[in-house]
Amino acid sequence: VAALPLLRHLHLGGNFFSGEIPPEYGRWGRLQYLAVSGNELSGKIPPELGNLTSLKELYIGYFNSYSGGIPPELGNMTDLVRLDAANCGLSGEIPPELGNLANLDTLFLQVNGLTGGIPPELGRLKSLSSLDLSNNALTGEIPATFAALKNLTLLNLFRNKLRGSIPELVGDLPSLEVLQLWENNFTGGIPRRLGRNGRLQLVDLSSNKLTGTLPPDLCAGGKLETLIALGNFLFGSIPESLGKCEALSRIRLGENYLNGSIPEGLLELPNLTQVELQDNLLSGGFPAVAGTGASNLGAITLSNNQLTGALPASIGNFSGLQKLLLDQNAFTGAIPPEIG
Repeated sequence: VAALPLLRHLHLGGNFFSGEIPPEYGRWGRLQYLAVSGNELSGKIPPELGNLTSLKELYIGYFNSYSGGIPPELGNMTDLVRLDAANCGLSGEIPPELGNLANLDTLFLQVNGLTGGIPPELGRLKSLSSLDLSNNALTGEIPATFAALKNLTLLNLFRNKLRGSIPELVGDLPSLEVLQLWENNFTGGIPRRLGRNGRLQLVDLSSNKLTGTLPPDLCAGGKLETLIALGNFLFGSIPESLGKCEALSRIRLGENYLNGSIPEGLLELPNLTQVELQDNLLSGGFPAVAGTGASNLGAITLSNNQLTGALPASIGNFSGLQKLLLDQNAFTGAIPPEIG
């Protein structure tokens, strides 16, 4: 196959091929698309692939199991738009040479065994839209150079060993829609300007060591669907603006030190399916709702707070509710018959 000098597109993915990627594949000067993902390949990724300077898309991950790491020579493929090497047993550090891929739109390196820090050179990828480095063993902090990633819509760094504070620059990324940083060792506060770009849809910061309060403008664009920050040390009140966030589907803020009352309107949001506010210091009563409440709401978990007062009759209006946990509070009065 390597003897086909005019080849521009080769897709061998989704088979059960074994063996190694032939180094001879680096001879294709005109190749623009190469996919060998979804096989059972082993060995090392040949550095000769760096000779494919016309390549625009490279898919080498998923179920392959390479030894060694990412060849720094891949940084020579300056026309590359998509590099997907997810879930393929990679080890070692991310080569800083990948910062030379000026046209790169997508970089997927998730579910590997990559170590070391995130190279600050990745901040030179001005065209980058999607970056997924999750499920590795990366250490260090989020590089300050990421402030230049103005086109970034997806930033997944969850399940690593990253530390330090989440830099304020994350809240200033104008195109950011998805931010997942859960299961790391981040400390300090959540960037105050997070959400002000009006495009945020999914935020998951759970299982870190974050302190401070929730930013007030997480749903500034009205597009926020998922907010998860459970298992931190957050305090202060839940922003009242979340009670008006009609796109919100899941809110999971349990296991913090949040206080104040449950925002008015929160349990009436039309798309809401899950509310978890357990193990906090919330006070006030169970919010009464007008009409049917959130018809798709399947779970309300308010255990272990400081909620008081009587349960309203409108608690029976949640027609889709499957789980209601109110234990370890200070509710009084009778259980309303409408709960049936």
